[in-house]
Amino acid sequence: ASGNYKDPTLIYAEVRCSDPDKGDCREGTSSSGPRSWLDLPLPELPETVIMIQVESLDYSVLDMRLNGRMVSPFLNYLARRSLVLDVFAPHKVGSSNSDYELLNGRVAEQNVVYYTYIKEYPDSLIHLLNEKGYRPAFFHGLAGSLFNLREAYALQGFESFHFKEELLEEGYEPGPLIMEHVMVEDLFQSAARALEERDGPRAQFIVTMSSHVPFMKPSEEFKSIGGSFARYVTSINYVDRQLSEFYQQLPEGTLLIIWGDHGSDVSYPRGFGPGRRQVPFIVHLKGGEDWINEPLAARSQIRLTEGSSDRPFRADSDEILSLCELHFYLRCLFDR
Repeated sequence: ASGNYKDPTLIYAEVRCSDPDKGDCREGTSSSGPRSWLDLPLPELPETVIMIQVESLDYSVLDMRLNGRMVSPFLNYLARRSLVLDVFAPHKVGSSNSDYELLNGRVAEQNVVYYTYIKEYPDSLIHLLNEKGYRPAFFHGLAGSLFNLREAYALQGFESFHFKEELLEEGYEPGPLIMEHVMVEDLFQSAARALEERDGPRAQFIVTMSSHVPFMKPSEEFKSIGGSFARYVTSINYVDRQLSEFYQQLPEGTLLIIWGDHGSDVSYPRGFGPGRRQVPFIVHLKGGEDWINEPLAARSQIRLTEGSSDRPFRADSDEILSLCELHFYLRCLFDR
């Protein structure tokens, strides 16, 4: 948690990731087709934008069943009505490195917590949303002092904050898990209340922590599996239920973007394949699927079954995108 690093020369090595689409998103790849980035469609930018980074969300759980029960039924429902990508996102020190890459288009080295050192974020996507009048709000169940998060997110353009300090003032309690963060059900409740209090363009970035290692105590449905895997799927199942309840409170037309900061790093039982280092990246427009043309939707929907190693397509090759590369997809989306 202190952000120790092995090579001090990496601290200020802000390496830009490259745009696989070479900046062609403004015109799209087809004169007759929808506006796109790397052949991935871009929805219209609506009045409400919600971005949720889910802790330790393996791509594999989207279609996983255990003891006859689906682990993440809401995410599975959402994925089949959304653009879904299988994204490379290795676990680096400090989960903040994941959103550092996605929000800023900069590569995060393995052993540096960038928010502790970087003081300028000229390419932050949040600055772009501010220019559109969204005034983004940030929600996180941990203290704002961790990894210098509060200062770093303010420098990136967030206008208001709901860290543990603010959430406790709002009347929520620390959770029972080891990090004593405010649990995701309360985090989403605070976010839903904040949406109701603001008119006009609204944007929120929510970081969940309730599926963080060492995870929750195994539920009755999954405890027979045993080990860290049982705790992991219990945690994801809990977060999935809270996501579903939050989704019901979002207005029609909301743009909802959900991704995992990194995989779980747990060992999967035989028959389920490895947890891998890949996470889902889901782009969903509540109440509307017309922006995804059918041929593309058929290729991008999840196709995993138990024991399967299949994965959704990458538009131009067999490779998969990184969170850092998807910065440019969001930049195209927000710059409408």
